[in-house]
Amino acid sequence: PTSNIKVTTSQLKESRAKEVSQTPDSLQLDTYEQVEAKINDPKESFMAVADSYKRYLQRLQMEESGPANSNHFSVYDGLARQPFTIDQYFNFIKGSEYDPDNWTIDQLEEFYFVPHPEPFSMGLYLQNLVAYRTLRRLGYRGPQQRELAKNYYISAGENTLEWLNPSPAPYHTYEELCIIKEPPSFVHGEHPRAESEIKLE
Repeated sequence: PTSNIKVTTSQLKESRAKEVSQTPDSLQLDTYEQVEAKINDPKESFMAVADSYKRYLQRLQMEESGPANSNHFSVYDGLARQPFTIDQYFNFIKGSEYDPDNWTIDQLEEFYFVPHPEPFSMGLYLQNLVAYRTLRRLGYRGPQQRELAKNYYISAGENTLEWLNPSPAPYHTYEELCIIKEPPSFVHGEHPRAESEIKLE
């Protein structure tokens, strides 16, 4: 039922407050000494050392930036000034279709089931959103899409093949055909060379 997965403004604010209260120690991020110990331990794999170093870099970033403001959006942390606060944003959308208190079941499904990339970037999130909505039109709801994602890579579609290759590439690169979308500049009849090519034919 919708009531079981209802999202409210207060829940989102509480989640943000909990997020900014975390410290490098509460997240158990590695220290320099821990990284060095793994580097010198011949039993540790390369990936274990690399992951430890990533957690150490995250610790340094958190210590350098200092405590976060629970009323600020983390996506704007790199700006000299926040364009608006969380309170200002929720006050602005209150009562509209964007207000979490008024979300439909489809909006709630998007909130819960569209994958959030780590580290987060708006570009990658929008690609995940396009892939989610494409599968939704094909009849797959959120829980079904999670099952699909366990066995298939769902692409939002790209202009060329190289952007569809995972890294590192698998042994069999294209066991299933890729979805290739042509940008407007390459649509037949719109490309600058299209007319001359037609005449030659």
